[in-house]
Amino acid sequence: MFTGQGAQRVGMGSDVDEAAKSKAVWDCACDISGFDVRRMCWKGPMGKLSETRYQQVAVTAVNLASYYALKASRLLPEAPVFIGHSVGEYAALHASGALDLEQTFKAVNARAIGMQTQAEQTRGAMYAVKGGSIVQVNDVIDAMGLHGQVVIANDNSPLQVVIAGNSGIVKQVGAELSGRRLPTVRLG
Repeated sequence: MFTGQGAQRVGMGSDVDEAAKSKAVWDCACDISGFDVRRMCWKGPMGKLSETRYQQVAVTAVNLASYYALKASRLLPEAPVFIGHSVGEYAALHASGALDLEQTFKAVNARAIGMQTQAEQTRGAMYAVKGGSIVQVNDVIDAMGLHGQVVIANDNSPLQVVIAGNSGIVKQVGAELSGRRLPTVRLG
């Protein structure tokens, strides 16, 4: 299982640089993204590492460097199944053989740039809604007359949904959901 955005921390991946293929992962991530992914993961700063533009490439590099370190240790089962959450899906695609390393980082880098640009242009926000189904959350959005202005960005599970849109409007919906005993958490 490859993690998605939001799992970052300074120092991540510093323990998986020894495997030969892990080095290739770091080098490819740096070459394609145009920034020193290794240094950002290992030394920060956290503020920059938390920006979508950098975080998605960094998390993917750590996911794949960890995968290759695990593979080198021969601890993977004989026929593993790979899954990933959000940007983690790209690492899963690579591990399954669907994308080569360069394709993976080109796709993730383009995704990260696009998402960062969109976030800056729209002053958007995302909130995780805990304990509610997609139907319940959608009903609240509709009842508030905000369908289209606030969208379901992720349907993570039967009891967790992520909403997105303009930060002020999404905050209003979050408050309404919290008032209906569906707690929300603003995502970074």
